[in-house]
Amino acid sequence: MKYISTKKLISLILCFYIITTPLLATLIDNSSNEFKTNSIDLQYNIGSWEVNQDGLNCYMGSLGDGFLFSNTTAQNFIFETDVVFHSTSESVASLLFGSNNDLNQKNMYVANINPNNGVTRLFKFQYNSVETQAFDLVSKKSVAQTNNNSYHLSVTVIGKHIVFRVNGEVVANTADYTSTDIYGQNDAFIGNYLGLLSWNANCTHQNLYDGRP
Repeated sequence: MKYISTKKLISLILCFYIITTPLLATLIDNSSNEFKTNSIDLQYNIGSWEVNQDGLNCYMGSLGDGFLFSNTTAQNFIFETDVVFHSTSESVASLLFGSNNDLNQKNMYVANINPNNGVTRLFKFQYNSVETQAFDLVSKKSVAQTNNNSYHLSVTVIGKHIVFRVNGEVVANTADYTSTDIYGQNDAFIGNYLGLLSWNANCTHQNLYDGRP
């Protein structure tokens, strides 16, 4: 009977972790616990994502889409965050859910708000054999802009059904299903990973939590 050495066993464990963990460029250091969240193994691709006394600050400049992935999965859940924008320029902050955590072949839902005009959007990235496309699940809706540029975003997901709220106001209440209408989609993304997405934003997230409805 052959035994595996401790060194080789550790190497195998690390290889398994690397293969099964959707690593991006940089891990978030939340050792201070100043960012209140139950999401685990947070990691991002571009921009500046740093924990400070206010939470998780994201500064994208004009870099475009910055993804923050986690190793937290959920099915039938409430996912929410408090976000404060430090600039009301054209930008968005988003909740990311149902994600495959693959930037090359993106399949994921996005629920966001633009502080410049109060416009909200619920859509999905969906990969086909040629490219990743973005499909709106419902038409965009505007909410009242706040004086302090602070918003509470939450999604409640049960099966294929999604309810998106901003500051408690329902801005989308729909399901992801195949339809002949303009907002009809293909297969729904059930379960998978949770995260955040920022487009050109300078904002701070706090109280990023998922729970059961």
